[in-house]
This record gives sequence, C-alpha cells and structure tokens, in this order.
Amino acid sequence: DYISYFINVILSHTQIVQINTSLGVKSVLRDLPFAFYAKILGKKCIVFFRGWSSENEKLMKYKYKWLLKLYLHHTDALITLSKRSQHTLQSLGYKKKIYIETTLVDDNLLKGFDINKKIIRCSDKITLLFLARLEKEKGIFELIEACDSLIYQGFQIRLLIAGKGRAEKEILARVRNKEYIEILGYITGKDKAQIFSESDIYVLPSYTEGMPNSVLEAMAFGLPLIVTPVGGLTDIIKEGDNGFFIPIGRSDLLVESIITLINNKNLITKMVWNNYNKAQTYYASSVVKRIENIYMELLE
Repeated sequence: DYISYFINVILSHTQIVQINTSLGVKSVLRDLPFAFYAKILGKKCIVFFRGWSSENEKLMKYKYKWLLKLYLHHTDALITLSKRSQHTLQSLGYKKKIYIETTLVDDNLLKGFDINKKIIRCSDKITLLFLARLEKEKGIFELIEACDSLIYQGFQIRLLIAGKGRAEKEILARVRNKEYIEILGYITGKDKAQIFSESDIYVLPSYTEGMPNSVLEAMAFGLPLIVTPVGGLTDIIKEGDNGFFIPIGRSDLLVESIITLINNKNLITKMVWNNYNKAQTYYASSVVKRIENIYMELLE
C-alpha cells in the first residue's frame, strides 16, 4: 500500500492528501508514512479524525504524546468531529487550522420521504430503533434491559435492532421468545430508509463514538434521539430540544427518557421537526461543499 500510494502521488497531479483515520497508536503508526511521504513530495496533508475514544485520547496524550506530535508535525490541517477533540489537539500545541466537520447523510436515502406523513400517535405502539454495530460497547444490552422494563410496566413498544457484530449471538440468545423485539441484520438502501420512516425514536446508548452516521440519518428522518454524551454528539444534540442524553450504562434512566417521550406527544412533534430541519446541514451535498472550501483555503 505504501509503495502504490507513493507511486500514484508522484505520477498524478495530486495537490492534497487526506487521511481518514482514528486516534490511536496503531492508526498513527500505520498512517505516519502516508503523511511523511506527502510532505516529502510537497503535497498538502489533511488528517480527518473520524474515530475518537476517551481511552485512546488519554493514551496518546500521556504515553505516546511524542508519537502523536511527530505525526501532526507532518500535516497542514486537521479535521475533527467535535469541539472537545479540537481542544485536545490544540492543547498538544498544534498551531495550524483545525476544522470541525461531521460525517454525512446520503441525500439519496431520503428520496420519496415526506416528513408530513411521519405522524406519531402516543396511544399507538411506539417503535424504537437501534441501528449500529452489534457490540457490547454500543449499549445494546442496556437497551434490551430497558425495553424489558417498559414491557413489564405495561407500555406498548417495539424494538428494531439493525446491524451485525460480535455480540450478535448473545443478543439472539437474550431476545429469544420476546415478540416485541425484531432482529433485522445488516440493512442498507431502501430497506434502511423504510426502517427509519417506520420508527419513532432512535436510541444509541453507546460507550464511545466519533460522529455516527446513523444518528445523523435518524435526525434526517425526524427521529427524536436518546444517546449518551460521547464524541461529537454533544455538539449536535441539545437536551430536550432534539433529544435526551443519558449516562453510560444507565438502563433505568434510559427507561425514564423513553417514557417521557411516550407520554408527551407535543415534545415528540417538536423534536421531529427540529431534527429534520437541522439534519439538512449534514446532507452529503452540503458537507462536500464545506470540504471543498477547506481544500481551497488550504491551497490558497
């Protein structure tokens, strides 16, 4: 890969190299040669940190600070997903420009979607959606526990679980004979759009995140959000305005947030419109224009 990259950058008219990566020792060691080659060849180099965890942040800030600073020395600008990660990079002494951007929503996913047809009746069965990798760290087991509690309390709910991952077998074992939980597997395209359209609330009680596409997609389809305050989510969600934050690992507080929405149709309606309108900032067409502006600013 290094040889192919080196040859292609030499032979092409490349002006900018963008490295999409996560913050971590393995990522930095893997990507440092790409940044180094770019600088040797006189190309501009941008690093886009799309993955970020508090654990890796501490490791890179204290134990491997020298390695991270060496990596950043060979860049001309950085893009990150949250103000918090921006401040962390600045605290390391990075003096060049750090842009805050987002992941994006494919405009095509919303073709045919009409927000006016998304009517939520609190007296009907409420559909909760979890769409992410099926990993313990995504908070899926806390969500299942919360749904069990809601059913026990007499609430009419349905939980849709979409995705693939290492925890799939354990999840299947836990939800066996639970008629209110449906496992969808990995979905994409029209199937994904249909599931977002049919769902009422999006839940992601994850332990760590960067800026998950699924949250932005849920916003685009007008879904109220219940998430943990991790990664870039704290920058796009305002408590009570377009969603709720819950502490990591607290299924009891997750239950409370869901009940609050079930019992307040006006609040749901407000969040539906707020998220639908706000999400237009995250459409691919909008994000691409902003990235292009970053490129032009860097070249100038």
